[in-house]
Amino acid sequence: GEILVDTQSLGASSLRTIVGRWPLLRGLIVLWDALVIGTRALTYSANAQAESANERIEGAPLAVTLVGSLVAGLALFLLLPAAVGHLIQTALGWPHWAANLTEGTFRLALLVGYIAAIGRLPEIRRVFGYHGAEHQTISAFEAGETLTPASIAPYPLEHPRCGTAFLLTVAVLSILLFGALGPMPLLPRLGYRLLLVPVLAGLSYEYLRLTGKYRDSWLSRA
Repeated sequence: GEILVDTQSLGASSLRTIVGRWPLLRGLIVLWDALVIGTRALTYSANAQAESANERIEGAPLAVTLVGSLVAGLALFLLLPAAVGHLIQTALGWPHWAANLTEGTFRLALLVGYIAAIGRLPEIRRVFGYHGAEHQTISAFEAGETLTPASIAPYPLEHPRCGTAFLLTVAVLSILLFGALGPMPLLPRLGYRLLLVPVLAGLSYEYLRLTGKYRDSWLSRA
């Protein structure tokens, strides 16, 4: 029946450096900062529920969990669709653009399906509820509102610069970026998908930054 409150200093932001202002590169810095802060917050939340010191997540178990999650995410949402696209291209003789479009559509469907599936879990549904409240709070803050439940409530649950919107943008832009590479064997295809993740992340960040700046235009809303 209580809410545990914790306050931490963010420290110096890498974005304040000269390199942190460069287009494309600043997206990677933002992504890294968000990953560190998010991991710190989720770890704190998990450990706050631990009934004993033995149940706390820290040290080597935490590192193994993070690395395992990253590898699983890349394999499921990046490499598996690439392998499916290559299989379709070689087995059915489809042109490169058609196989790449299928790969991108499959990647997008996997991502949306995954979010929809975990949203049915009671614990995750509760997390999503808090996440929507975060979006309302950020929108109210950006509009200069006094941050009270009553003033925040009218704002939408969605936010154009949400992390989920970032992932969806990555999935859509991957169709354009990977499509420009042309046909190639399976192993180089998988290798280039991994190598271009930083480029894809940087492009997606710049896109979200631009559409967030003009969030009321019909094009950004579409």
